[in-house]
Amino acid sequence: MDPSRDHRISVHEDQAFFREAVLFTAGQTGLNATLIEKDYFCTVLLQYLYDQPDSPLIFRGGTCIGKVYADFYRLSEDLDFMISTPPEASISVRRKRMAPVREWVRKISEEMSILTLPEDFTGHNSSRQYVAYVTYPSVFLTEEGPVSRLKWVCVKSP
Repeated sequence: MDPSRDHRISVHEDQAFFREAVLFTAGQTGLNATLIEKDYFCTVLLQYLYDQPDSPLIFRGGTCIGKVYADFYRLSEDLDFMISTPPEASISVRRKRMAPVREWVRKISEEMSILTLPEDFTGHNSSRQYVAYVTYPSVFLTEEGPVSRLKWVCVKSP
């Protein structure tokens, strides 16, 4: 990671303050605290990906529209990305194009101990789609227990 691009988000490192901040935000907005927390960790993951040099990822989907383009706020449920590849690209070409992203994903836990990847990206649809779940320790009790997860989808262009 290029240190000049490291603008790490770290509010979560003080758990008591983080919990209080999320609860305050929930009180002010009327939004569910666990969803605010999940949206925060989506932002942490986006920051990590932004800090990677020469990223082929193109951020897209509803979260992208809400965070980048729209005048409304939409809580993140998952993160969607695309990697531009020619439609006729072979499976091996698509896998090769995905290789640096897979490496970044493997290093998430090393570089950001708050986020873990319980399983590697799984490829689907002849390596046109990859899905990974990133987990984080929730400061709230959730249906999933003390650890929550967010879904990360990476799709190659047709």
